[in-house]
Order: sequence, then structure tokens, then C-alpha cells
Amino acid sequence: MFAEIKNNLVKKAKENNFTKSNIIKELFANEDLKHKYPNEIRRSTFVGQITNEVLAETGSQDICKIMAIGDIEYFGEHKKKWEKLVKNSIANINIKYLTWYDLAWQWSKLFRDRIVDYMQTYYDFLALDKEKISDDIVPTYGWTDGFVFILNTLKWIYTDRKINFIYPESSFMANVKIAETELGWENLFEIKKPIKNNFFVSRDQVAELYEQELNSNDINIFYITPVWNPTWEKIDKKSILEVLEFVASKDDNSVFIFDNVYVGLLKEAESKSMFNEIFTDSRINKRIIFSESLSKTLWMTGFRVWWLWSLNQVFVSELKRNITLKKAWFSKLLNEFVVNILSDLPYLTRFQTEVYNFWTLQRKSFYNEIKKNFAHLYNLEWSTQVLDREGIYILLKIKNWLKTEDIFAETWIIWVQINLSDGIYIRYAFGNVNYY
Repeated sequence: MFAEIKNNLVKKAKENNFTKSNIIKELFANEDLKHKYPNEIRRSTFVGQITNEVLAETGSQDICKIMAIGDIEYFGEHKKKWEKLVKNSIANINIKYLTWYDLAWQWSKLFRDRIVDYMQTYYDFLALDKEKISDDIVPTYGWTDGFVFILNTLKWIYTDRKINFIYPESSFMANVKIAETELGWENLFEIKKPIKNNFFVSRDQVAELYEQELNSNDINIFYITPVWNPTWEKIDKKSILEVLEFVASKDDNSVFIFDNVYVGLLKEAESKSMFNEIFTDSRINKRIIFSESLSKTLWMTGFRVWWLWSLNQVFVSELKRNITLKKAWFSKLLNEFVVNILSDLPYLTRFQTEVYNFWTLQRKSFYNEIKKNFAHLYNLEWSTQVLDREGIYILLKIKNWLKTEDIFAETWIIWVQINLSDGIYIRYAFGNVNYY
């Protein structure tokens, strides 16, 4: 895939006695990689992989630690348990259910019921109609696929309206880029982080945006990631409710897209508490489209099991209509596999807890190493504490007078750079890390 880039760099490195730092800098400056992979997460990961291949071919025993992408991988006993779980789930697939198209593009009822049961490990649905949620689940092949369908569907519903997209600056930028292509850059509104150690937005900032820029006669879409991407921080419950309640009172046409992929990584009591008021307030919940996945909670990034749901029946019906128009069918093989893998939730919950504890160990060990050996590179007081069961990312702010290549040169870790209004941050990912 990168043979030409790698071979040219191996030759150049040998001729010029390149250090590891020289190799990394060459790859990050490579225009071909920049053009092919505008998504920095992918490009940074490829840079790390190519760097290690070049180092191996030049006789170096060094390697770069690649901590750029939020992929998931298990190690040791966790890997053995996961492989057994997957093999059993495949072995128990009933072949007779694999024939015929899934014409409704909605998975089987058993699948949707299992998904609802799974969501109840991190949501409290006592105030909601679980059967209705099951009926209203809309499957997609990954978040990119689902995000595009959400925006396309909202454009379909509101054909005669101007649609704006509002997002905190510390959002998952790949989706912001998609919103730009779908809605136009002139309809995107970024809200800067309000204060130190707060990566969300404040009610006052949203109020000011309505006063100066937004029209409540337009369709104003707010993109919110309650947990961990890219900052690894959980939004304070009080802060998110203040914003939701203000917008709901101000704007009857507002829509919220909740990127909830990481919510299942929270402790059960914490995640349920975070959404209780939202689920019981119809002024708010009828405006939300939720996105959920097994990718981060259950090492299924390669399976592409994703779903959308909403308590707004217009959104649900139009999402279904749009998907059945533009997709042929959903994989029945994947349907049967997931039915089996979600059949024993108590076991899965125990297994996930073991994995999350391992991630905590990796993150805390990494952070201790940073404090011990590289504290002079970072403004650690600008990052929140590294706590138990806090996901797969750490975000650190680098000193204002440093450049990113200075960080590479000392740490030899490949990461993703996050540019925010108050400086440059680095996001480290731990879902596929066994370095510490």
C-alpha cells in the first residue's frame, strides 16, 4: 500500500543517516499522504506503521509507539476469552435464517430486542417504551454511514429550510468535515471551549450565538459528544442539561445529534444518571437522534455494527425510508452473529469490566511516565485527572513555545494533534495498546 513511499524513505535514510525523528518528520511532511488521508487519525497511524517498517529495514531496533487511532484490540487472557466468544457466536449461527433479503432494512426483532437489552446496561429505560425503541432502531454500517444518513434525512425532511450545524470546537472533526460537504461551510458554526478544563460549551455561549448568528426559523443542528471524543472528557451533566434546556426553550426547530458511542464505557450508575433527565423530558428527547455502537465497548470496530434511534417518530420514519431507498439490505450473517454474541449479557458485562480495568492500567501507567520523564513538554494542569474507567483516550496540552515535532523527538509516540483555540493538544489512544 505504501511500498513506494517506504522504499524511497529507506534509501534516503541510509544515505543521510536519518534518525527516528528525521524519518517521522519526513513522513508527516509527505504530500502524497496528506492528499490521500486528510483525516489526521488515519494519516498519523500510517506514519507510525511506515516509520517502524523503515526503522526495521535500516537495521534499527527502535520502534515508535502508535497511539493515534481509537481502535480496539485485546491481549493475553482477554484475547483468548474474546476469540472463544466470537467462535461460539459464529458456530451457533442458524443457516436457515440467512436466506432472502432483509427488505425492511431493520434487522430481525430478536436482534433489535438484544440491542435494547444491551443499551439497558448503560441507560435507564424505565420511563420509556422499550418495545417502541426496539421497533424504531435504524441500522447502519458504521458511524460515517449513519452520520451521512442523518444529515441527508434532515435535508430531505426540511427541503425548504436553511440548515445550520453547530458544534463545540473539540468535536470529532471527521464528522464536522462531512457536515461541511453536506451542508456547506457557510452553515457551520463552531463554539470555542469556554474556559480552562472545559471542553464543551456554556449556556451563555449558545445564547450569544442565537443573538448574533442563529435564526430560530432555521433548522439548527447541534452535534454533541457527551463522552470522550476527542477529549476523553465526560461532559458535566449540569452543563449539558443547561444547554439542552435553553435551546429547547428558545428554538422549536432545533435538532440534537448525540454521538453516544463511548457512553457504554462509563460506570453503569454514572451513565444512567447522566441521561435520566433527558429521557424523562419530552421537550428535549423528542429532538435527539442517538448514535450507538458495539465498536468501542466490545472490540467490534471491524464488524461495523451501528444503529440510530430516536423518540421522534418523524425522524425515525424518514430515516428508515431514506435508508431503504438507498441501501439494498442489511447483512443477515451479521444479524445472527450479534444475536449470539449478545445472548449472555452478565458474562459480557464482567468481561467488559476486566477490559476497562486493563485500559485504566495502561492510561495511568502512561500518565505516570509522562509526569516522570516528559512533564516539561506539557501543560498538565490544563488536562483533567486520569481516573478509573475513563475510556480509551488522554488529551494533553503541549507547552505554547513547543512544536509537535519536539514532542515526537523526545517521546517517540505517534498521536493525533488537536488544535483548539487555547493551544495545541495531543490525543493519545489506548484501545489497542499494550505498551505499559
